[in-house]
Amino acid sequence: METREQRALHRHAAKADLARVRRQLERNPSLAATVDPTDMRTALHRVARDTSMPTSRQAIAAMLLAAAPQIVSAVDARGCTALHYAAAYGSVELVRQLMAAAPAAITLADVRGNLPLHFAAARTGGAATVAALLAAAPWTAMATTTNWNLTPLFEAAGADEESALLLLAADPAAVTVRAALSFRVGWTALTQAARSGHARLVAAILEVAPHAALIGDGNNDLPLHWASQHGFKPGHAVVRRLLIAAAPETCFMRDRDGDTPLMCAALQGNAGAIEQLLAAAPAAMAIANNQGKLPILAAVHRYARQPDTQTLESARHLLGAGDAAEVAAALRRAADDWDTFEGPTAAVQQLMVEFVALRALTAEQWAMLPADLPGLEAALPTVLARSEAEAAILMARLPAEKRAFLRAAMLSLARLQRITQLSIPAPALQHIVSLAVQPDEH
Repeated sequence: METREQRALHRHAAKADLARVRRQLERNPSLAATVDPTDMRTALHRVARDTSMPTSRQAIAAMLLAAAPQIVSAVDARGCTALHYAAAYGSVELVRQLMAAAPAAITLADVRGNLPLHFAAARTGGAATVAALLAAAPWTAMATTTNWNLTPLFEAAGADEESALLLLAADPAAVTVRAALSFRVGWTALTQAARSGHARLVAAILEVAPHAALIGDGNNDLPLHWASQHGFKPGHAVVRRLLIAAAPETCFMRDRDGDTPLMCAALQGNAGAIEQLLAAAPAAMAIANNQGKLPILAAVHRYARQPDTQTLESARHLLGAGDAAEVAAALRRAADDWDTFEGPTAAVQQLMVEFVALRALTAEQWAMLPADLPGLEAALPTVLARSEAEAAILMARLPAEKRAFLRAAMLSLARLQRITQLSIPAPALQHIVSLAVQPDEH
């Protein structure tokens, strides 16, 4: 049964209260070996579960180990030693102290098969701890957990790039070990690194195992899928470039949902990824997923649901790519999908106007767009500059009052040219038309 003295020692050890711990151990050294029955932790476990006042914690650990050397290998209810927690919290000097007291503790696994190295690898900023553990036992870099098949490299790839680079150097073969953790079934260290935007780590992995770019997870998502879907950090652009260079064919590969990396980027409104993927594989624009949805439709839907700068740029990149008829069909489908919602409908209509201004369209492609498209007159100057025939189609779609206004303006300009016997240059004429179609602010 736990005594009041035992509880006090554990409390003082957790707070790194060196003076009180010393007094208690001087009175009763046997307290050092006591275990809290609620979690089976010793006072040494308590010391290791924090990084504040490191000097005091190291001194307390030394006193506890002097009084009860066996506690260095004691495990709590999770199967963790004090070394596990020192590694998890990044207490480098305490890690060295505990390893010196019991070198074998570095190979003790918790109930899930985690070594102290797994804990250190999973910590952001844990590279110094990882280096210390590897120096003492480099073979632990090859260990996998018993439940989820996780390597230390896998843990570090998603948490700390410096730690991962150290682990990769220690065990290059770990790059192809697949995890079995929940939704991450089949992930490799490269998947983790690609998703996290760790460009230097991705480059290092591809150097030793370029085929890792072709290893998909349980959903057949490749590292490029993940870098395209979640990659908004600056490092993700470099990651995508590296993955595409290593395996260009991955731009066209589909996961179980039928999504290509381009589709993944479109679904998330990732403009940077879309731009890169279109440059590398423009033909991916025409690959539909299992729902029959093209990337342009996914991007338009994303912008309609979440209109912001990122999603607008995503849609714009795709408006200018691929077959114009497919883009027009996707825009029309999006308009039909949102025709009862005012906000999304306006967003789709805005993209239609931009599409008309951006792409030269045939009469058949014009017919795929709504006849009464609000704001269509804004595209007139651009359309007029490229094709009088298209400008006539556009004019025919404008409301009668706007057509009358523009016709009157054009007749006035023609009359002015006859009277002055001067010809208005095309750029100036386009500018005048542009001013004429601007909405009235009053």
